[in-house]
Amino acid sequence: MRLVLALVLFAACAAPPEPNSRERDAERATESLPGPFSTENVPGPFSTESLPGPLSNEKGPGPNSVVPSPGYTALKLLPAGRHVLTTSEPLPLTVVATREDGTNEDVSAQAALTVRDPAAGSVVSGRFVPAAGGSRSTIVTATFASLTAAPILVSTVTPRARFDFEASMSVQTSPNASASVVMVATLAGHGTLRVAFSGSAGDTVRVTLPFSPPRSVTNVERVRFLARLEADVDLSSRVSFLTPTAGGQPSYKDVAGTGLIAHRSLGPTSFELSAAGIEASPDARGMQLSFTLSASGAGVLYLDEIELVAQFVLGLNLAWLDGQYAHDFGPSFHHPTWGVAYDPAHVEAILAMMQGLGVRLLRVWVFESCEGLEKDAAERVTGVHPTFWKNFDDFVFTRLPKYDVKVTFMLLGAHHTSECTSPSPIADLAARKAFLDQAMLPFVARYTASPWVWSIDLANEPEGAVAGDTGNWGAGVSWEAMRSFLSEAAAGVKNVAPGVFVSAGSGWHGADSVRAGRFSGLGFSHLDYHEYDDHGALASYTSLQRRARVIVGEGGQGSHTRDIVLQEKATSAMLANAYGGSYWGFLPWAIEAPGVSNEFTLIDPTSSYSMLRTTPALDALGDFIRTHGDVGP
Repeated sequence: MRLVLALVLFAACAAPPEPNSRERDAERATESLPGPFSTENVPGPFSTESLPGPLSNEKGPGPNSVVPSPGYTALKLLPAGRHVLTTSEPLPLTVVATREDGTNEDVSAQAALTVRDPAAGSVVSGRFVPAAGGSRSTIVTATFASLTAAPILVSTVTPRARFDFEASMSVQTSPNASASVVMVATLAGHGTLRVAFSGSAGDTVRVTLPFSPPRSVTNVERVRFLARLEADVDLSSRVSFLTPTAGGQPSYKDVAGTGLIAHRSLGPTSFELSAAGIEASPDARGMQLSFTLSASGAGVLYLDEIELVAQFVLGLNLAWLDGQYAHDFGPSFHHPTWGVAYDPAHVEAILAMMQGLGVRLLRVWVFESCEGLEKDAAERVTGVHPTFWKNFDDFVFTRLPKYDVKVTFMLLGAHHTSECTSPSPIADLAARKAFLDQAMLPFVARYTASPWVWSIDLANEPEGAVAGDTGNWGAGVSWEAMRSFLSEAAAGVKNVAPGVFVSAGSGWHGADSVRAGRFSGLGFSHLDYHEYDDHGALASYTSLQRRARVIVGEGGQGSHTRDIVLQEKATSAMLANAYGGSYWGFLPWAIEAPGVSNEFTLIDPTSSYSMLRTTPALDALGDFIRTHGDVGP
């Protein structure tokens, strides 16, 4: 049966170069430091005690005067985890209490819901409703029967593009994959697109939305559309973008993994876009929604609104807490007399400063120079020091939840493997297995369930451990060995934490290693390289030829001179070039300890932890966030 299609509009709802100086200057003080902070008697994971800022509170619509029955043992706020919402996207919330007998009860009507930052949104009729501004983040918490649920973490962004079928928008429809366009409609006024269809199993109708001017879709993470389906048949749906090909002619490229069965009860729907599958074009010409009949039938599809959901990730690098390289969270294996420098008050000062600026991602190093590791006589890893666990537990489960700041954990300082270990976990398979099984993967498993842990950076600047002109210009492992390590580590992380972002920060050669594909095909969720340049220059996204999300994981001025004017100009220019050049994000280097006065510090050297003073470069980040609605995470 030939597909019959009708389109109707009605008004509706609407040298070689030297490595960076921070690598060369990894000489650390050996004086005895204060002992580690005790985390005994501190609140457990995801504690919401002493949360800063006002809380808006909404009781559910039920009889709030009723005292909940005793006998509940646990409380959950669903959907759990971390969510990125557009400013027009409400999030329905459900509160579930577990009784002593193990049964669950929906207590949404009686639970109290709190929002830490009312500027991010509010709870209305059991839904989190984002505020209009975007570039905000907050936690939402539920309480019931003297129980508090683990909070969810919500970020809001203005949509990259929004289609609500305004006047003069051109919509093309085609009845099947081989047919030409049969109808072009210019829609008048704000309304709903009504697509009436009938056909056989496998027939497809396509709705094409041209982009004018072309739009970057390199950072699009979701395509969200409000749709309703009245039909006696289900539809499977796909999203594709019209992207230029090598020959210059645009063609539609399906976004891998977006197939969705649109049941007859279809409501607000979104497609999660895989970075590995999207043909990420910086100048897409349009978007196409394809709907394929599962069987012979007919019906009407209503499209009310379509949004492209994207965020620009803006963060900061921590140059090791208090500059105590290799012993800030745990003891140094080779230098145990250095002690452990972790100070939770210093952590909180940094997080509070970041929250004040609106910067919500902090890159933290973990096992640099084998910090915190326990090893046998052959220096193969056997476990992790208890002090290391204690301090990271405090950081992740107690300090971070007080703020709307996420963290990316850099696990291995690849350039520094020779400082601490023989054999290296990169080239020696037994040493690799020990490191992965006894340290890296247990760390990932322990912390990635927290919504405050945004991503895993497997290794810092792997080129530093690679021999030759494409690596460190000296001795080291082969690229084959390095890629093998990164691939195995990425697979291990994804097995333990399937939803976490995974990458490795390329360095020493700017964008060249990324452009050459040395970090492609490893199972990464995005690519990452480091760049230092006085003019803030970056390689053009198209020159990378990667068609993937790309972050500048470290960046700043190139000159080794303390010059706050140069620093601000270089940082601001690199930020603008990343944002305007289709990059996914930018993290300047670095937060140093108060009193440090090197060329990279983003903290005024006259600062103290009781009063951290920002530099003009750091102030520029805050100004950027206040004037852009799509900053995350």
